[in-house]
Amino acid sequence: QDDPDVTVPPRWCNWQRPLRLGEGDRFFVGCSRHGKAPYDRKSGCKIEFWQFENIDDDPEVNDIRLSQFATNRDALSADKVEPIPGVKYFVPVREPPPWNQPEDPAVEEAAIVKLPDGRLFAMMRSSIGCPVWSQSRDHGRTWSGPKALLDAEGRPFPHPRSPCPLYDWKGPEAGSGWYFGLVHMTFDHSSLTAYQARGPLYLIAGRFDPTGEQPIRFAKPKLFAPRKGGNSFYASYTVLDGKGVLWFNDKKYYLLGRVIGDEWFK
Repeated sequence: QDDPDVTVPPRWCNWQRPLRLGEGDRFFVGCSRHGKAPYDRKSGCKIEFWQFENIDDDPEVNDIRLSQFATNRDALSADKVEPIPGVKYFVPVREPPPWNQPEDPAVEEAAIVKLPDGRLFAMMRSSIGCPVWSQSRDHGRTWSGPKALLDAEGRPFPHPRSPCPLYDWKGPEAGSGWYFGLVHMTFDHSSLTAYQARGPLYLIAGRFDPTGEQPIRFAKPKLFAPRKGGNSFYASYTVLDGKGVLWFNDKKYYLLGRVIGDEWFK
């Protein structure tokens, strides 16, 4: 939670590395923010976006210039997630044990990819029981209201308040139309909290759908990490010699790399 002292800046976190997805191929990243405005939920989280305006000029730290988009009341938040008929979103209990502190609704940790038509698509973890997504048609300056991430049958992917990375299979900035994400495929709506067990992870392969309301259509999940539990996949992705490698930590001791081949897209 933020320091109540107004002279102390709010907390923030960028969980994916900046990519050249902004206007003019500038570096661009999603930022998880805990705001300090009177209308902000102090223990929740929301998403804004940063564009690095002059980082290629190798400025001194104090001279780095940022543009901030979707800020303040325009930030992406759980309160703005659009309802879906027949789908009930989870609302965390205000004071769940064992933390005994408020747990406000949250949208956080944006993973951003470029679509073949130039739009940006962001997938984010949330506290409502599934990941959410938003899109930008103007190089990240403005974003659509967040919506629940749906499968090909129109059902939300069940997922706790845990990282849900998304990558372009052909390369982080490729705009290829081929994507993959990772979800847990489980959520207990009878729980007191959205922070739930981070067990097996499933890979969801996606293809660009130019006419779909959700512009990436995801296939049936495939088991990726069969495990009882573990730390979250705070991952990264690189392509070398035509092979895409997902990098992730194991028990916070080891860095592992796994090739993501075309078998995941068949």
